Amino acid sequence: MRKEHIQPIGDILKEYLKVFRLQSKINETTLIASWKQVLGPSINSYTRDLSIKNKILYVSLTSSALRNELMLMRTRLIKELNDVVGTDVIEDIKFR
Repeated sequence: MRKEHIQPIGDILKEYLKVFRLQSKINETTLIASWKQVLGPSINSYTRDLSIKNKILYVSLTSSALRNELMLMRTRLIKELNDVVGTDVIEDIKFR
């Protein structure tokens, strides 16, 4: 048995995700899942729906006052959410 080409399973999985272009979808899912962690449970309770399309995070909120406040924090939120994932998943946030 030859042991010359042994690779860690993590490296194999990363290559698999890259080849089949699954990593970006995993990053999007991770970012959406981190919304509650980054913004906290009180703001999360006003969130109805989150989705990502073309590097834009769409956030449906039940409070227009909160929407206005979050719009002012948009740049910081983009940075914090991307930092959780470790890569630039989103470039903008649209609040509805």
